Amino acid sequence: MDILLKLIGSSPAIVAVMEEIGRLVQRPSGRGHPPLILLQGGTGTGKGLLAHGIQRASPSGLACG
Repeated sequence: MDILLKLIGSSPAIVAVMEEIGRLVQRPSGRGHPPLILLQGGTGTGKGLLAHGIQRASPSGLACG
């Protein structure tokens, strides 16, 4: 999860999001891999950076596309 905090920031709201994502990527779904995460937001809000951070934090290193 440390990589996510370095990529995005340290505001309380972002820290809460990062903690939740950290829990999600470590928890396998019914198929043995982390659950799918849908990122929504306007242009320039950092969705791509967040997706990259999630991919790097995931133990399985799933492809983002």
